[in-house]
Amino acid sequence: MRTMGIIALVIGCGLAWCKLAYPTYTYHYRMTVNVEADGNIHSDSSVIEVRLVKQVQFMLEVPRVETEISGEAVFVDLGQGRNVIELLTSGDNVDYPKYLVAKHFNLSYSDENLAKFPKLDGRWELMGDELPTFLTFTDLNDPKTARVVRPDELETVFDPGVRFKRAFVEMVPAGTWPFNVLGWPRALAGEPVTRGIEKQIPEIIRQLREQAKTMQLRRPNDPYTARLGHFYIRG
Repeated sequence: MRTMGIIALVIGCGLAWCKLAYPTYTYHYRMTVNVEADGNIHSDSSVIEVRLVKQVQFMLEVPRVETEISGEAVFVDLGQGRNVIELLTSGDNVDYPKYLVAKHFNLSYSDENLAKFPKLDGRWELMGDELPTFLTFTDLNDPKTARVVRPDELETVFDPGVRFKRAFVEMVPAGTWPFNVLGWPRALAGEPVTRGIEKQIPEIIRQLREQAKTMQLRRPNDPYTARLGHFYIRG
């Protein structure tokens, strides 16, 4: 029994050392989209979590910092069967949600910068190449009806009463472990990662899950095809 206790103590000390030497830095941000339709502002948002995990580089192929993400796209219901979705991608850049904040604050993943990420604060409007890809489905039961739309062409795609107003990002508290896992108390739990797109477009998500089980090759000039990772990531 004494030997087992010593082994457990050694393992515990080893794990504690690894946690201190190779910590994980977590931050949350909220993406919000506002679209005007028929004289009313339709708005929705999604809280995304990014974890920066320092790793032991026992091989050159292992990155010094692994970036993990949890979050989902922003679905805006415009009524009358119309919808706009802000995806978790920008063009072909599927890493868009991982590096959006780092790019805005001009921060690298160097040791002196990693600890800054959980303390970042502020809110800014997305413009130009900071904007993600926008999408609409003409049929919310069929992922093949997906159509990529530019923010400036909503009036053409829908009608003159539909206009993109703005999209912005706001840094929000990530909370403190284990309260952020428990979700209570709110002051320590932070802003929870959004979970809801499966209820908003259940049939689309179901079909994309089935599609994800098979390998699908895509060439650079192929037309857009909806993919599960564009709508949610569970890191």
